[in-house]
Amino acid sequence: METSLEPTKPTKPTLPMELSVGELVARRDKIKEVMAKVMEEDVHYGVVPGTKKPTLLKPGAEVLCSVFMLDPEYDVAEKLTDGEHITIMTRCTLFHIPTGLRVAAGLGSCSTKEEKYAYRFGRRVCPACTAEAISRSKEEWGGGWYCNKRAGGCGARFAKGDESIEGQKDIGKVENDHLADQYNTVLKMACKRAHVAATLNATGASDVFTQDLEDLPEGAAPQ
Repeated sequence: METSLEPTKPTKPTLPMELSVGELVARRDKIKEVMAKVMEEDVHYGVVPGTKKPTLLKPGAEVLCSVFMLDPEYDVAEKLTDGEHITIMTRCTLFHIPTGLRVAAGLGSCSTKEEKYAYRFGRRVCPACTAEAISRSKEEWGGGWYCNKRAGGCGARFAKGDESIEGQKDIGKVENDHLADQYNTVLKMACKRAHVAATLNATGASDVFTQDLEDLPEGAAPQ
């Protein structure tokens, strides 16, 4: 008697329809244990004055993704341009590595219009080469000023009290005239913010950590 064998169809991986209360408690306890035994303050999380919970930083999000075996994938959800300025919104989607199933997603945005990217601090201009590269010499070296070659200057030196240098007013904060140099940084920052948001969504760690606040200016109140 001949018997025909049909190929067995692979079983589609599944996740449980819901978690029990006990499983939720165990997950929360695991996050707290990881925080206590693995994470370091100012490396994986930071404490912002005025907040009740520490803020999760990107290295901390990476640790939690390793614990729960989550793989982040990124895509640009939106890109807006305004002259030379760009605003990028990215989506980070987390997939469960053993099953390949989608677990959660988060959005993050960054813009060259943010103060840290839109402005820079001007420096005194070298009378010899016009580069903004003037630095002060140490007193033990006679004081004075020099045009710093490491900052793109010519190396010229100027005596202490030289009016061509000290007569210049500090320029202070000026608009960044090299915005294109910030484009890659803005993209990476948007991805980082999206990653942290997705990790909090996937792990339910918001009762342990708050949103990513590391980019708040000093003294700003968290939302």
